[in-house]
Amino acid sequence: MIESGLPKDWRELQDKTAQILSESGFDAHTDCEISLARGTVSVDVLARDPSATPPATYVCECKNWQSAVPKNVVHGFRMVVIEAGAHRGFVISSGGFQSGAYEAAEHSNVDLVNWSEFQHFFVERWFHAFMAPTLLKEGDALHEYTEPINSRIARKASALPANLREQFEQLRHLYAIPSFVLLMLWYDPFARKSKVPVLPLRSSLGARAPTGLTPDILDAPALRPLMSVVSRFYRQVTAEFDEVFGGRA
Repeated sequence: MIESGLPKDWRELQDKTAQILSESGFDAHTDCEISLARGTVSVDVLARDPSATPPATYVCECKNWQSAVPKNVVHGFRMVVIEAGAHRGFVISSGGFQSGAYEAAEHSNVDLVNWSEFQHFFVERWFHAFMAPTLLKEGDALHEYTEPINSRIARKASALPANLREQFEQLRHLYAIPSFVLLMLWYDPFARKSKVPVLPLRSSLGARAPTGLTPDILDAPALRPLMSVVSRFYRQVTAEFDEVFGGRA
């Protein structure tokens, strides 16, 4: 999944829902007033997808309840989705749904989901729109330092004093494989799009997991925590190379 753990309250559930949609390319906002046939109503999250033709509108209701959502809540939300002209609605519940709620949502464009199921709807889009591009950019300098053929870096390395040139080669030997393995997670040159990584990486990579990858990367339980620790890894290792060159090579 994208997130690890559950939101601690309704506000965090609402904010994280909007965050995931925004990072996936939606124009998403919380606590929005929308016009209906008989006045206005406030919805937890309103998101518009500008990439769709015509643009699509999603409405989300976030219920961080201990009890299951009853059918009357779903009936009411279904009418909001219809009258707002929304293309899809999500009721996200931490406490599940009563059996009548599922009947109320049948044959409609309303999905009744828990937090994990909501993330599942958007995980691929979030990965390709946000996580992969972000990490490709953040890891660009390290990939340059460690790629086997880079004439620009090679020229700069050859101009270093012998002791610094040796440090550079040691760093490249240490981090070339970890850097390449991470790069292949965000970018597959032989496919139109790389696949969302299966976590934890320690299990999915198996024997291919290089020793240079830190335990927090290999054991990250969800994509956002993985993104955070990989970003830190990129910054720290790139800084080691920068120090050898006295700045960015």
